[in-house]
Amino acid sequence: MNPILQKQFDTLDNQIHELREVLERNTSELQKQHGEKSDLLQEQWRQRKQLTTLNRIADDFDDVDEENQRYRKERKEIREDLSKIMQLTKALRGIQSK
Repeated sequence: MNPILQKQFDTLDNQIHELREVLERNTSELQKQHGEKSDLLQEQWRQRKQLTTLNRIADDFDDVDEENQRYRKERKEIREDLSKIMQLTKALRGIQSK
């Protein structure tokens, strides 16, 4: 075979070999990136789920806190009423003792 042609074939064969290596590295990198993307999407999904849960808890907390405030107010009013009843009872005892 003509040496010039042989040299061109050899060069072409080397370039094809190098191209194959580049393509294999790129394929490997793409697979790695695909896996990382999948992991990131799962993490994002978990974080969204957690955020939704935390928002629901925050909303529930506001409702519970409001209800607790109402109960505290009612309990305070009941104590005040009981205190008045006790005072009136003591006053009645005083009147009955006389």
